[in-house]
Amino acid sequence: MNDIQSATIAGKILGKIKKEDIHPEASWKFILRKTALWIGISVSGVLAAFSLSMLLFPFISVEPNFLTFGIGRLFSSPVIRLIPIPWIVFLLIFVPLVVIEFHNTRHGYRYRIAMVASGLILMIAIGASAFKLLGVDGFFDQKFRDSIPAYGQFSETPTDFWSQEREGYLAGTILSSEPGSFTLQDLDGDTVNIQVERDTVLYPNVNLEQASEVKIVGTMNEDRSLKAEKIYHGAPKPHHGKEPEGGDWDDTARTKKQDEWKFRDSNAENENRKDRLL
Repeated sequence: MNDIQSATIAGKILGKIKKEDIHPEASWKFILRKTALWIGISVSGVLAAFSLSMLLFPFISVEPNFLTFGIGRLFSSPVIRLIPIPWIVFLLIFVPLVVIEFHNTRHGYRYRIAMVASGLILMIAIGASAFKLLGVDGFFDQKFRDSIPAYGQFSETPTDFWSQEREGYLAGTILSSEPGSFTLQDLDGDTVNIQVERDTVLYPNVNLEQASEVKIVGTMNEDRSLKAEKIYHGAPKPHHGKEPEGGDWDDTARTKKQDEWKFRDSNAENENRKDRLL
């Protein structure tokens, strides 16, 4: 580039500066804008992670292994009713926002938008896992249900979910067992006969003895008994605080019994217990 060309380019630049009345800005304004941008990215990222954790909370609280329900059941109406629509809306707002904000940073433009989105979504998922481990999702879910009456209309509680006998979702406490079946007191205080067959899947920590709390996925028969397809450990609180029937079953006995079960090898012993029941 010769001197004439350099002078021409410089003249054009000076002309543009004069024409658009461009003035230099103080460095603190650049720092302020940069700081505000990163604060916006951080806040949006935290809110996106929080929204994701709140979105997943109803499913995990119903059953941590809910993905084992099977493809057909994952798209059934009881599971779909667990979806909290407001948190989907918030997630759809904050995830694109944090991606756009990061892409507008000083070096963000260098990366493809797909790469930026993938990395940030991974970080959001890690943040959601941290909220879960800290119990943040459960704390705020209860707070929202207590303070906002309409909030409970967007997603069912675990107790409501596991009280859908006709849909094949039932939970409660085992009152008695015999070969091939056991009697369950459900969360409404009613008794239901549960049929256990060779293909029934028992998940970790399941115990089919008296006073055990279980969750059952299965198919309702015409005689109102339930054919168990999958049995999970534990049960949510019963409606109206009803306690299981069956004599001397109190909180002390419950705690002692659960402590005894905690240290058992679930996989091998579950199969043995099912074989004995059958």
